Parts: sequence; C-alpha cells; structure tokens
Amino acid sequence: MLLTITNRGKDAGDIGYLLHKNPARPQTFELSYGKAHVFYPVAEEEVCTAALLLDLNPVELVRDRKGKGEPAGLFDYVNDRPYVASSFLSTAISRVFGTALSGRCDKRPELVDMELDLTAAITMLPCHRGAEMVEGLFAPLGYKVKCEAFPLDERFPEWGDSHYFNVEISGKKRLTDLLGHLFVLIPALDSAKHYWVNAEEIEKLLRHGEGWLEGHPMKEYIAFRYLNKRRGLYNEALSRLAEEEEGEEEDAGGEGASGSGKSTFAKKHFLPTEVISSDFCRALVSDDENSLEATGPAFELVHEIARKRLSFGKLAAIDATNVQSDARKPLIALASAAKRDYGEFDVNAITSGQNANLGALLENYTIRAEAMGRYIDAWREYCWPVDGLDGIRLAPFHLLATEGAVHADKDHVWHMETIARYAATGDGLVMATPYIAVDTADEGSVGAGVAWWEELTGRGGEGMVVKPFEFVARGARGIIQPAVKCRGPEYLRIIYGPEYLLPENLARLKKRSLGKKQSLALKEFSLGIEALERFCRREPFYRVHECVFGVLAMESEPVDPRL
Repeated sequence: MLLTITNRGKDAGDIGYLLHKNPARPQTFELSYGKAHVFYPVAEEEVCTAALLLDLNPVELVRDRKGKGEPAGLFDYVNDRPYVASSFLSTAISRVFGTALSGRCDKRPELVDMELDLTAAITMLPCHRGAEMVEGLFAPLGYKVKCEAFPLDERFPEWGDSHYFNVEISGKKRLTDLLGHLFVLIPALDSAKHYWVNAEEIEKLLRHGEGWLEGHPMKEYIAFRYLNKRRGLYNEALSRLAEEEEGEEEDAGGEGASGSGKSTFAKKHFLPTEVISSDFCRALVSDDENSLEATGPAFELVHEIARKRLSFGKLAAIDATNVQSDARKPLIALASAAKRDYGEFDVNAITSGQNANLGALLENYTIRAEAMGRYIDAWREYCWPVDGLDGIRLAPFHLLATEGAVHADKDHVWHMETIARYAATGDGLVMATPYIAVDTADEGSVGAGVAWWEELTGRGGEGMVVKPFEFVARGARGIIQPAVKCRGPEYLRIIYGPEYLLPENLARLKKRSLGKKQSLALKEFSLGIEALERFCRREPFYRVHECVFGVLAMESEPVDPRL
C-alpha cells in the first residue's frame, strides 16, 4: 500500500522538516507486521513528494493470530490486506510520521501552523459505498477529492466497478491536520481492523479528531466505523464529542476578576509544580508581580513553561487574572497540540530508520507486480458468466453411491468410465473428467504421467488427483492415503497467495508437517464410507449423522486449510 504527500510552492522541501525525514536519505522502518519505506520520488524547489510504502507480510499476520489461539482460515492467507489502504496504513502513519502527526517540529517550529498546498494520494482505498462516500468524508474538510475507479474485470464490463479506488485529496492545510484526517478516516473505511478496539481508541479518535470531527456532517458514521461498530464505545465517543462542542472554551480554564478565588482554587486542587501563575512570572522577569509593563514577557514565559511541561506529559494549570477570549486562544492551541501528541509513538525518539536501497525496492516490487499479474491470470481461468445452472459444469472423479449400493469396491478406472458414460447422455451439467492410468513400475508410463500433468497445468489447468488403482488400498501400515492433490504452480497462487514462490515464502512452506493432516484425512475417509453404507442400508438418520458429525468434528481441528 502506498501513500504520497506532495507539497507545492516556494521551499516545498520544508515538508522534510515537518516529517522529520531527510529527502536525500530513503529510510526503512521495521514494524511488527512488515516494513515501512519512506522516500522522496520528487524533491525539487517548488514540488516535493514524500512516499510511505507499506510492505506487509501476510504470513506473519496469520502466525500472530495463531499465537493468540485463533484458528486461521484460508481467507487469512489469501486476501487483499497486503495490497489495500487499511488500518495498517493508519498505524504506520502514527509510527513513522508520529512527530508530524502530533504537530511538532523542533528545528522549524514556525512550519507547524503554516498552511501548505498539500496533495495526498492513497493507492487502493477500499470503500464498499462507492466514490460518493469517499467524497462525503473528505470534502467537508475542505479538500478537492478525485477518485479513480477500477472494473472488477475488464473482460466483463457488465460486472461493474470494484470497491477499490485510487484517491487524491488536495487543499491548503497544515500537515498535522492532513495526517490527522488520514489517521481517522482510513480506518473508518476498513471493515477488518488489525488491532483490538477498546476504550483507548476513543482517546485516539478524539485526539486526532479534535477541531473537526465534532462539526463533520458524518461524525456518527466515522465514529461508529472507526470504533469497529462497537456500540458502547460509539455512544461514549459521541457523548464526549457533544461535551467538547458545548464547552470548548470552558475546558481551557477558569476565568474571573482579581480576588475571585482562582488562585485559592488552584492551590487547593493542584500541586504547586502544576500551577503556572502569571503574577509569579511577572515577578521573575521584573521583580514586581504587579508590573503591567512585564505582562507581555511574563505571558511568553507562561506559555514556554506550559509547553515544556506538556512535552513531558505533565499537567499545566494556568493561573492568570481575567484572561480574555483572544488571549485564551493560544493556550487552547497549546493544549490541543499537546493533546494530539500525548501517547503517540515518536519513531525519531525511539528508533531510527535504516537506509533503504531504492534499487532493491524497485526490483522487489517489480517481482511482486509480476506475481500479482500471474495470480489474476490463475483465478481468471475459473471465472465465466453463468445464468442459473447454465454455465455450471461438474467434473466428478468418484461415483460414491447409487440406489442401495456403495461403490467403494470398484477400482478407479471403473469410476471414471462409468461417469463418462453418464456424462455422454446428460444435459451438459456433468462432464467427463480426463484421466490417465500410470504403472509406477514402468519408467515410460511414469514419464507419460508427468508429461500429461505438465501439459495440463501449462495451459491453465488446476492439476490432478493421484489415487491408487483400487478405491481402498492397503499397505504395510494399513489404509493408503486415498488421494493426493498435485496442483500446478500457477493454480497454487490461489491457495497460497500471489507471492508464494518468493524464496522466503517457499522455504517456510516446505517446513510444514503433513502428519496430522494425513491422519485426519484417513479417518474422515473411513467415516465417510461408513456413513454412505449406513445410508444405503436405510439405517436411521441418527446412525448416519454419527459419522457425519464425526467428520465435522475433525474438520474443526486447527490444521492449515491450505494443505
């Protein structure tokens, strides 16, 4: 997934100061679920683009889930998560651009509140409600919104567009505001958060939504989706949003005339180190706490002390006489900046990014793009228009039972020939399955079988099922495995994911143990035959169901579904 942020105008490269990322030095950051690469594809005087490229490892994500005791299904291995903008991207923004998100820039603090001509481009943003929803989320914040849609399959335009969009938003914004909007709105469009949503997410939502979320026409939708549709958290968030909207200025501090009890209240309810008194600051700069000439320098000192305390996560209670509305605004802004910063992970303070090799990155993503193209070609072999049963084809390779008889006593050639005879007289729903008999003691026969499989898979076929000649075959250790699937390398992309042939993924796949899967398969095969025989003998259904439920119980065992 890719996010780019472009700044246009004089000294466009100043965005590097705000992001705390040097345009001349690409960087890579290790995350728990993959890597984040930061680089600048464009770095000119009047145009500067920063790119955040997130490289997820889907296998690691599944392994993390399994470590928490959650069974993994096939969808956990093959899905769109590594390729679309999701909650992973939002978390990466917080981790890699945490300082900019919080509104801090120590080297150039004047840049923080400067509105820049910014354009953010989000690649493959999922939105099931279409481009209108994307525009409804970003346009009220003052952005111009462009959405590029993609067809589900260009070969079948009647299928319509997919729910993925390349989105571009542009406007005059502070960078911290732009990042805050992305941090909240991208997860609001994600139906499968990768993290546990609890009460802490309310704090993040309110912190990064401060100043805009309470007035957004879709605030209810945003809060509900950001909090993963958890009704209790949603209700609490809306309640707190309403409170902030009603009492924005009142929350910044108390006001009153001299002698009204503010200082007494402060001494009673706050620690001495938490109270910053304007009178005391006047005395510090002029030796006279009543000096009106020292008011300006005194309040500069008040603001500086408050800023320093808040940077350490400490409470700052301002004790000042009759602070007017205009004078409170800088204090509110100061508190808001600290609130945005509180609790955020500052990657620059904790870990520094390693130098990134852009040539290696380009080579890696060229290989991955080719793998994705092959993946699309693989599943396209199994997509075609249908109308009811018209267009549906069944290609069986077992005739399990007919009236009063289970055919486990017949060899597999009998099964294939019988099915072919039935298919020849049918309506086209059932088709004969191609097969070849191989004598494993004859090298020529084995070679013909290999060539047959290579030709089949080479033209897009799924593969073959290898079975012993007899339906039930026994060896020295009992029943032999009744069937083994030998799929082609391209079809396996549908099972293992587009990138399964990458060396690191292939090495991991080869280490898997098949013992448990084989044991379960043999037991399920035996129970299946027993269930069929009981059914054909017209035994009571509960006797048939005993076997069926046994199979279902074994299917619930935590075994890699891709085996």
